[in-house]
Amino acid sequence: MLFNTIVTRPLMISGSSVISSAEYDASILELTITFRRGQTYTYSGVSLKVAEGLEMATSPGAYYDARIRGHYTRS
Repeated sequence: MLFNTIVTRPLMISGSSVISSAEYDASILELTITFRRGQTYTYSGVSLKVAEGLEMATSPGAYYDARIRGHYTRS
């Protein structure tokens, strides 16, 4: 019997006035971001490189605006 394993990893987002938390599922290329105002969005087709870039960004909000928002399908 085969089992579908979902591996979701929380991203360490620090110092952001916009993003509260984020997690990435490499098995399905989904990035979920929760914003400080309460909205949560999931973006499809996000590469590990982009997710790690968000985690490492000195300004996660600016990185989100430049590399994620408007570049991926949001649900």
